[in-house]
Amino acid sequence: MRTLRCAVEQVAEWYPRLFLEPHIVACVAVLAGYSASPASIAVECENVPTPWPGEEAEFTLSVGWLEETAGKAERLRRTIQAKPLVEMASVALAMVLARKVMRLTKMAVTGYGERTDFYSRGANRFLEISGTE
Repeated sequence: MRTLRCAVEQVAEWYPRLFLEPHIVACVAVLAGYSASPASIAVECENVPTPWPGEEAEFTLSVGWLEETAGKAERLRRTIQAKPLVEMASVALAMVLARKVMRLTKMAVTGYGERTDFYSRGANRFLEISGTE
């Protein structure tokens, strides 16, 4: 099975117009509850264009993080309730998949109540993100 690797902090570099640090830290806060860095996540894509045409869209996402981020994550976990923490974390993981799988480079937030959370400027793609633990 294919493995995609990244450091979750890269999300901020990939989408510099967005302020994603709270989502990155939340992602580490959630993932660290299950695994040391890097965490392995099984991903199955359905009806999503992938960089591997004609191949199965199942892979492992290996997400690592820095010690500095882990320190912030511990503080955040003591500050925010679990449900909003997971919701924030899901945004960081969605941005990883948007970049690494769908190759979306320019993301923008949608308006409140528009049924999606982000859209890709230029690629005509929309992301609706929700997270459950």
